[in-house]
Amino acid sequence: MNFNKTIISAFFCLLTTNSFAQKTSIQDLKEKISAYQINDTTKLKLLLNVSSKYLNQQIDSALKYANESKILATKLKIRKFELEAYEYLGRAHAGKGNFKEALLIFQKEELLATSSAEKSQTIRNQGNILIELGQTNQAITTYLRSLEFANLSHDKFTIAATLNNIAYVYRQQAKYEEAISYLLKA
Repeated sequence: MNFNKTIISAFFCLLTTNSFAQKTSIQDLKEKISAYQINDTTKLKLLLNVSSKYLNQQIDSALKYANESKILATKLKIRKFELEAYEYLGRAHAGKGNFKEALLIFQKEELLATSSAEKSQTIRNQGNILIELGQTNQAITTYLRSLEFANLSHDKFTIAATLNNIAYVYRQQAKYEEAISYLLKA
């Protein structure tokens, strides 16, 4: 019995330590951001990192830092980081339930995407939002577009994830044969 109490105490200690370390990590990043008075790629990376860490905790903070990073990435003309900022902006808006705004952001991100992998990812995000908006037929069409780019990029994980998304929608529509077909492909 004492052994179980020791394990449980150790478990809660680890949880507390991890939670504290994560808060400290965000705080450290925020302090580093304020230390950079010039707009440079280091500051941009820090802004993106803070936004990413806040996505599952504090959506408003994630939105704030994603927006700052988008502005800075656009100013510095660093497309890779601009895409990442749009990704976090879209996810933050979706997390707040602002699905129409998230969809617009992912559509803007698609315009910036140049590689097949980038296009597949942002188009798949659009499909996810269309599901939230109840537009399942349009979601399937969007996922099929995403699948085309995933196939071009030869990314097996993205192909499987997209096939799984299509199967999910068909299952939601009670089209079980189609759902099973896509699940087997995935």
